[in-house]
This record gives sequence, C-alpha cells and structure tokens, in this order.
Amino acid sequence: FCFLKVTLKVITSELKKPTGMVVLFLLASKVALGDESLGVGIPLGLALLVALLKNSLEWCIRHIKRKKISHEVYQVWNGVKFEPKKRKSIKVGDVVLLEHNEKVPAHVLVLRFAPSFCRCFANESKVTGVKDFLIKKPVRDTYEFINTDNAEEVPIALRNLELSVK
Repeated sequence: FCFLKVTLKVITSELKKPTGMVVLFLLASKVALGDESLGVGIPLGLALLVALLKNSLEWCIRHIKRKKISHEVYQVWNGVKFEPKKRKSIKVGDVVLLEHNEKVPAHVLVLRFAPSFCRCFANESKVTGVKDFLIKKPVRDTYEFINTDNAEEVPIALRNLELSVK
C-alpha cells in the first residue's frame, strides 16, 4: 500500500469532520482576508497536521494487523482430508479444525469439541459490539456422529457424516 494514498484518504476523512472543516475554514479565511499575522494560523495548522499524522499512523497499524490476521493458517476440510488454508480464503460453510486456544476466524457453528474442554467461549465483540464472551455449544446431531476426540480420526467421522446425510 502507498503511504501517500493513505494520507489522502485520511485528509479527506479528516476534512469531512466538523473540527476539520472549522480549521480549514479559519485557515482559508485568514488567507482570503490577507491577514499577515500567523498567531492563529500556525496553531490551527499544527493541530490539523498532528490529527492527520495520528490518523494516518492508526490507519497503517490497523492495515498491518488486518493483513497479518488474514494470513493466519487454519486446517480446513476439503471433503477428503484437512488441508491448510489462509483465513482470508475460508468461506461460509467450510469445516475448520480448531486447536486449543486458537482464534476462531468468524461466527462458527461448533460441531464437536473434546470432552476435556467442557465449554467453548467465543469473543464476538468485534462482530456484535458486545464485550461479553458467548458460550458456544456443539450441535447435538453432529456431536453424535463425530464421536472421537482424536484429531486424526475426525476425517473418518466427517466422511461417515457426509455419507449419512446424503
């Protein structure tokens, strides 16, 4: 990504805000009136510059974090076996094998989890805005079909599940 492109986006978004418009109006009025004193213009210009730099830096940090998150690799069921797939390539309906303390890529429907883990907590605050953890429970029907806790036996259970559904 180009820093100039980011800066232009931030400038336009900053100028759309009421404070940015007021600062721009005051600076433009000082120039239009031919006021030679810089007593008001310099602080206003510096305030606008600091806000632009701060927002540009925040945008760049968010962009880097999103890029890092989208390149995380998960084990996704392809119909025969689990294969590694980047988070950005996971689609709705994909079956994802999650390990202990692994972040969930999106809203998930839990098919089964090991009995040693009596609960699965989901932090959906970035999706819903609610800061509470939600308790995810496995679907009762699939829980009976996938009756193994061994990750190597899950593909066999999933194939059997596909056969029984068809």
